[in-house]
Amino acid sequence: MKALSKRHSIGLLLVIVSSLAIAFYWTGVVPWIRGQSPEFATHLSPTGFWQSKQTHLKWGPWWHEDGTIVGAFGDKAWLERMMEWVADGTDLESCQSGHRDSSLAMITNHDPTEATSSDAWRQHWIQWWQANRDKSQEEWIQAGFREQGFEISLPPTEADWPALLQILGATAGPSPIPHRSAPDVLHPAHLRFNAYRWLRDSGFAPIQYLFDQPDLAFRPEIAAGVSGYANFEKGSREFFAPAPGRMAFAPEWTTGLLGHSRPPWLIMPSTQMLVGIILGAGLYAGCYLALHCRHRGSHQQKTPADAGV
Repeated sequence: MKALSKRHSIGLLLVIVSSLAIAFYWTGVVPWIRGQSPEFATHLSPTGFWQSKQTHLKWGPWWHEDGTIVGAFGDKAWLERMMEWVADGTDLESCQSGHRDSSLAMITNHDPTEATSSDAWRQHWIQWWQANRDKSQEEWIQAGFREQGFEISLPPTEADWPALLQILGATAGPSPIPHRSAPDVLHPAHLRFNAYRWLRDSGFAPIQYLFDQPDLAFRPEIAAGVSGYANFEKGSREFFAPAPGRMAFAPEWTTGLLGHSRPPWLIMPSTQMLVGIILGAGLYAGCYLALHCRHRGSHQQKTPADAGV
């Protein structure tokens, strides 16, 4: 009887562990694999990609560039979730964490550059959140421009466009990196990204703007800003699949931030089938042990009277 009871317990344990593993695999691992697959991303619009990506970002591990993705697509709801991670001490700054700290800067247009340690950085963000949690994301971004000396209107107006273009085009002089011809940018990445999307979402059309403002077209900082805006636009297009109807001479499409560091076997159907077989076998073995041992145990417990003798 003790042997049967032990087998029954092992069977129940196998059922529980296998069920949890199957649930985690299909709700966590599979969305994570699909979200990192360039083959999968080619069939999605940016909105579809972001909806799929969020499934594993909430519960699974983050890849190296996921901080940039959340910064570009995330909203106030995402910042609320990330501030919980800041408060509970979750690693947000390392490569292993996906550089989630960059998400905070991009979503809010704010970065505590004066923080000299991780503890000071966390404390700064906690205090910032307490003071700004009731504001909109647009107000955060506007305040971030003001912190850097740029007064930008909300709602936006065309009068702000020259200042935003200067943010995109300003340089810090020649690059100190050997053999690099392009000058270094002056403003941090989060400020330039928010200048780009403030322009993008306020109706900025670069070619039309230069035609309508010919006196500005020859100002170096404005021309550099239009070029910077075009680079952001190009990067946004290349992140996802190219539009149908490309010419034969078009350059080969690359996957941008997607999939370069992921071993290819992870997305192979054969791998997922093998995992399914292993997990299914564990579940079957657990059910067999639990039910079979219970059935045998009930027979052994019967008395002769129960058996009709």
